[in-house]
Amino acid sequence: MAHALRLALAVFCLALPLSPAHSADGWHTAFEPARADAEARGTLLVLDLWAPWCHTCLSMQAEVLTPGLRAEHADRFTFVALDTDRPEHAGVIARYPPQVWPTFYVIDPVTGDVRGRWLGAASKAQFLAFLGEAQAAAGPDDPAGLARRADQKAAEGRLAEAESLYARALAAGPAAWTRRPDLRTAQITLRHKLGDHAECAELAAQALPEALAGATPSAADFVYYLHACVTALPRSPERAALLGHAAAGLEGVLAAEPSTLSVDDRSELLRVVRQLHLALGDAAAARDAAERQAALLAQAWGTGDAQTRMGHAWPRCEVHSHLGTLAALEPDLVALTEALPDAYDPAYRLAWARRGLGQLRDALAPAERAVSLAYGPRRVRARQLLADIQEGLGELAASRRTWQAVLTDLEALPARERPPGAEEAARKALGRWR
Repeated sequence: MAHALRLALAVFCLALPLSPAHSADGWHTAFEPARADAEARGTLLVLDLWAPWCHTCLSMQAEVLTPGLRAEHADRFTFVALDTDRPEHAGVIARYPPQVWPTFYVIDPVTGDVRGRWLGAASKAQFLAFLGEAQAAAGPDDPAGLARRADQKAAEGRLAEAESLYARALAAGPAAWTRRPDLRTAQITLRHKLGDHAECAELAAQALPEALAGATPSAADFVYYLHACVTALPRSPERAALLGHAAAGLEGVLAAEPSTLSVDDRSELLRVVRQLHLALGDAAAARDAAERQAALLAQAWGTGDAQTRMGHAWPRCEVHSHLGTLAALEPDLVALTEALPDAYDPAYRLAWARRGLGQLRDALAPAERAVSLAYGPRRVRARQLLADIQEGLGELAASRRTWQAVLTDLEALPARERPPGAEEAARKALGRWR
């Protein structure tokens, strides 16, 4: 049976077009060479599913999965990072789908079985504990074994089964289990995806203390889904109380000392705090959180290199848009676009900001640049932005051509990778001119 699984995995991998085996800093950047390397060396395979537009992805690579960490644990793990927008990785992504960005898998390189799955941000201590648990032996009904089975079911798209197994793992696990915060996040993401907002809110209320424990990055991810589930329900005193408890809890995470949170972690915590206050109707508290987030990101921008700044570009755009201060950000986005001429994301953010400022003529060139540099699902988003700008300028023939190109791009993408609503938006736009 193991031989058959091994053969099936080899055939699956040989069907994939290969990109260069390593990036400049030592990451494997193609799945099959990494899998073969892991098998030859007797290690597990750590798969990082990321994208250049994902600020948490860039932060995790810079702050947690550093060259030092990878070198220190190279005797136990082989690391591969796949840009999920690259078409050549579509086969791997179908087998190990990202639920959020980033998603990390630990994989047996021989059988292809999932030994662990991590969603979103983590502290270095959290991630090392996750790797250690993925490597350790675990019986099928041990807490770690149940979590492993849940991760496998989630990868297979069997979400209800996965959610049930996460619940069993948490019920069986010790109170001091370091995995409790991230497994609660994995559980609530599935409750949200399954669409039962009442059960999701019930879990949110029950598990909030565990999600906040240890003041880890998992707190923001858990409360993000808490907010999404609770605000989908009718207003009630209970709903307001839960949102208020969550906001106070995140402020406690931000204030905890010593802190292991990255700038990106703190920024995301403040963004979620703002959303909670907006849901509670407290505009002043929401603005305070936004101003703290903007100040944090401005300070980090001033001390980071261009790659680090790219990771902060979208959070800065979003919070300055909320504050009505996009104009103050525009010079920084111009400088970033010039510093990273081959990256699509800075040009996209600049075009987005200029459109928001009503500077449509000035937004046109960076939007066209973003389209020329982008690929995969992100090129669809870049074309949508360009089409909107062209239409706003009255260049209707050009906008129509761009929307037609959106449909062409979508047809070339697997259904699971098509940006939600993109086809509907394109057909609606084209229908206006028939």
